[in-house]
Amino acid sequence: MPYAEFLALGETKHHEYYDDVVTATSPSRRHVTVQSRLTRCLQDACPDGDDVLSEWGWQAAPQMVFEPDVMVFHADAPGPDLLREAPLLVVEVLSPSTRSEDVGRKRELYGLAGAAWYWLVDPQSDTLTVLRNDGGHFVDAARHPAAITVTVDEPFAVEIDCGALFAR
Repeated sequence: MPYAEFLALGETKHHEYYDDVVTATSPSRRHVTVQSRLTRCLQDACPDGDDVLSEWGWQAAPQMVFEPDVMVFHADAPGPDLLREAPLLVVEVLSPSTRSEDVGRKRELYGLAGAAWYWLVDPQSDTLTVLRNDGGHFVDAARHPAAITVTVDEPFAVEIDCGALFAR
């Protein structure tokens, strides 16, 4: 789809545009539950001057718009309709229908666009994988299973009870 046609769609539920393709997804209840719990945890720990939002758009390049499950960014970042600078943290909750994109192409594009940190939250294996940007490419920093409570120090200190995060 040409980018102009994507823009003409206006506001739609969970849409992204990259590689000349528009995607729209409908997440499962489990996905939304884990996403909501993590968003709340990040919001509770978020320092003044930063903000946490779920399902808000990020224009990573002129014809590249993403809608990560959760983003952390500077509160004064430009863009009332879309974030227009690289976020401090991008989080994707993995779903069977989007897993390959989240761990593949989107991981690559998020890194090249300058997101500092990328978390992959996997409700199937009950794991939180923390990746850091190293020169435009994400490298694994840590992998946390559901059985522990962990403190992640970047982009700010936040304690995450992985057992509660992934509780069914």
